[in-house]
Amino acid sequence: GKLPSVDERAFNLIVKYEWYADKPYWDHKQWSCGYGMRCTATTTGITKEKSKMFLVDRIQTIRERFKLHDIDDDIEVGLISFIYNIGHPPVGYRWFIAHWHINALKNRMKEYSYAWGKYLRGLQLRRVDESSFTN
Repeated sequence: GKLPSVDERAFNLIVKYEWYADKPYWDHKQWSCGYGMRCTATTTGITKEKSKMFLVDRIQTIRERFKLHDIDDDIEVGLISFIYNIGHPPVGYRWFIAHWHINALKNRMKEYSYAWGKYLRGLQLRRVDESSFTN
């Protein structure tokens, strides 16, 4: 059969860590719903189908905004999940890739295991998974 696309692979990786919520919940600084997407306290009609469409659209936006299409698919999938979660790519990622410093890139990604100044094991596990480049 046909291999899954980068979009599909990135979707499957992200939803391992962004649980689905059919009602808005307070998420540190914003209301979230669906698969960790921004919404308001009064957002309704949050279906899995709509949430998936939104997430796939975000994945495509991330790929275009950061021009990730030229990066190896395995690395790109990890970076998309990272950017979806953090909001920007790891500092220096293009240099690491251009110079084949893939282990340095993995280590850089794992530095982003803190939220609100606190080390979070859940974030560390996500970073390890994203930077494995095997999803």
